[in-house]
Amino acid sequence: MRVGWFVALAGMIAVFPAQAQTMRQQPTTYGPMSLLAHAARIESDAARDLKTNPEGFGWFLDLDMVFPDNKAEYEALGKYLLLDFSAFSNDAAELPLANVYVGGVALKCSQGRRYDLPSDSATAKAYGKFRMDSLCTLPMPLERMSNVITVDFAKNREGLKMSPVPYDEPAFVKADRDPISSPSPDPVVLEKIVEREYPGFGFGIPI
Repeated sequence: MRVGWFVALAGMIAVFPAQAQTMRQQPTTYGPMSLLAHAARIESDAARDLKTNPEGFGWFLDLDMVFPDNKAEYEALGKYLLLDFSAFSNDAAELPLANVYVGGVALKCSQGRRYDLPSDSATAKAYGKFRMDSLCTLPMPLERMSNVITVDFAKNREGLKMSPVPYDEPAFVKADRDPISSPSPDPVVLEKIVEREYPGFGFGIPI
């Protein structure tokens, strides 16, 4: 189950420079999101944002959050959810993300591929010429403890705080009043979810 939510102008969570602080929320969706479909959504958002800021922003951070599909999968995974960060920049040295924290605790993350975006694309013009994705696992106790995510780029941008708008946990997660996550997510279950939810992204498994 994918929960789309974001801060600033575009993306399921987006952080922009100080001049762009409008909030929006994407609806909860179901099923996988291919790399092609994700890129098409970003391109559409970028084209819209260029209408209000023709000079672009030069960097961008988008977050997609996925819960397991059902109670059995949630428990088999070890009571984690997944966070996919898509980072964009005009400076390739700023990528990938160096650190992601929730409640001051560093999350386990893996990196996907780096993409050099076509210079004439709306995404490159608005958000940056380079893209790289990071997949992180978030234990449920941390998700319950804090809704502030802190992100460091590889250089220049540190301590970026992402404060999401409210979102609904799936009913089977809400019913878990005292969630205790396993030390690490089950790698077999995790790989199954990643392959299902993020086909074509090319992530390693963050364990």
